[in-house]
Amino acid sequence: ITGGTGDITIGATSFDGDGFTKTSGTVTFNTAKVGSQSFAPGVTSSESHYDLGTSTVNFNVDGYGSTFQIEMHSGISKTLQITCDTLNIQSKFQIYNTEGEGAGTYNTLKINGNLTVEAGEDFYTYYDTTSDYGSGVTVTGDVTLEGTFYGNAAALVTPMSFGSLTIESGGEYKATSGTTTITKSMHNNWNNAGTFTHNDGLVHFTWTGTSYYFTPGTSDAGTNQTFYDLKLTGPDSSRYYAVASENYLFVENDLTIVEGILQRYHDNTETITVDGDVTLEDGGKLDWNTNNSSDKAATFGSLTIESGGTYDATSG
Repeated sequence: ITGGTGDITIGATSFDGDGFTKTSGTVTFNTAKVGSQSFAPGVTSSESHYDLGTSTVNFNVDGYGSTFQIEMHSGISKTLQITCDTLNIQSKFQIYNTEGEGAGTYNTLKINGNLTVEAGEDFYTYYDTTSDYGSGVTVTGDVTLEGTFYGNAAALVTPMSFGSLTIESGGEYKATSGTTTITKSMHNNWNNAGTFTHNDGLVHFTWTGTSYYFTPGTSDAGTNQTFYDLKLTGPDSSRYYAVASENYLFVENDLTIVEGILQRYHDNTETITVDGDVTLEDGGKLDWNTNNSSDKAATFGSLTIESGGTYDATSG
């Protein structure tokens, strides 16, 4: 199937394989659950790739129901890929997965592009409740949450991987209790102006090239912005990942710096508080002295500096 460059609308789909292509324009999937499925199970089990080029893709039910659903419960460790510029979630969206064909396994939705969950809408990585089995989600581009992303399936914990994550005011990321990995090398690849709920999970920042800053939040109590476990892995020991101006960093459990520097971006960056253990591995550095003429505090439950690790302490 070749979609060309114009705008097209598609109902329920069972097309599987790699033969659905489009260059540009808009693709709107506007079906409600048809026999409980908007995307049939075979689309995932055959590891289909809908290569839609630079198209904008919309998922909505357009008045034909309340939920847009992808069936991903067939096959073991399969990946459904959608390549586009941006996928917009415009209705309640959920992924239906089970553990039935392989204990501990899950299927993955991979978006080669950006993802936006629009205001008032929900993106569920599981079916209906957190007691259902989750699916993995990978977004190579930017994730923007005006609505809510639910990643916390308790029955089958799965990883999330985003290029960057922006949580708008009114948006929320309910994180997986597993690992959320942030992969893009850019300023503000974590930008929280809304609500982050950690669900006892790990957030892992990885970056390459040069140095960047991120924006965890401006609450002096860590409200809606506290990490549980936080890990940083940079390209080498000389590149920093900095807490933005007027932002606080709160970690409820452990902070691990594998490689690179965690530091302040400007003098008006605020404090760092880690309730658990701080571990600085070989090539890892925590610098709370640079850009700190105001002597903002650093508070840790414990500090382990491994061979090759460095701590440059605040004078406060």
